[in-house]
Amino acid sequence: MFLFTTTQVAIAAALILPACGDDTTGTSGTSSTSSTSGTSSTSSTSSTTGSTSSTTGSTDGDLCTDVHEGDLYITEDTDLESLAYLGHVTGYLHITMDEFDQTDLSFLSCLHTVDKGLQVIDNAHLTSTEGLTNLHSLGELQISGNPKLQVITGFTQIDDLFALRISNNPMLNEIHLDTLTSVSIMEIGRCLASEATGHHFGLVDLAGFSGITTIDWLDLSGNEALLSADPLFDALAANGAAKPLGNAQLDTLKVENRVVCGNEGGDPKCYCPDGD
Repeated sequence: MFLFTTTQVAIAAALILPACGDDTTGTSGTSSTSSTSGTSSTSSTSSTTGSTSSTTGSTDGDLCTDVHEGDLYITEDTDLESLAYLGHVTGYLHITMDEFDQTDLSFLSCLHTVDKGLQVIDNAHLTSTEGLTNLHSLGELQISGNPKLQVITGFTQIDDLFALRISNNPMLNEIHLDTLTSVSIMEIGRCLASEATGHHFGLVDLAGFSGITTIDWLDLSGNEALLSADPLFDALAANGAAKPLGNAQLDTLKVENRVVCGNEGGDPKCYCPDGD
């Protein structure tokens, strides 16, 4: 377990504290502020009362130009065919389809820009995030609470994220984010007090980050099957940092703000940096 300086503890507490509460999907970090009143839900029947959001129309000859102003919620009641020409969401895009039988995200093949963030949360039948073939601009990415999700893929045009949060995907075994170069906040897994609650029972390593050069804050916590993060660390080293050595590898890579605990291949005890 790493020892933090007073300065590092203060930085860690400010950044990670929101993720140290109840293990409820859709409430950690910056993404929780997106679910506010006054946003709309695109569905086959209705939208949220009092919404100021709108979607501009498109024709067959004018593809991928639909713009949704504000936050967009895709639920089990949403008519997915109505999103065929959706190209731009100016707020957060929430995909929470619950028991709807949709296994990938191919219904959003036109989507090219999400200004704030994409949240893929609580989708009972989702097995892959494949299908976002046009997406090239995204602020944040959160993927959690998807019980059948096996592969995170399809983000081949995304090279920079403010935040990447992945937790509570019990069947997840592959992450393919090789075009990603820079992440301000990377959180994979989760701890609740001293208990590992990442619920990543198939994730044994962190291959799939071959292009990564910069991580400002790293949290690898509570991943029950994670034996090694070496592929991630080696990618950082290969892309500009000195070769990591032993427990000093994160210092060497200048990832000074981090929590790494509760994983199968390391310190089995989880903790929050503020001492809770």
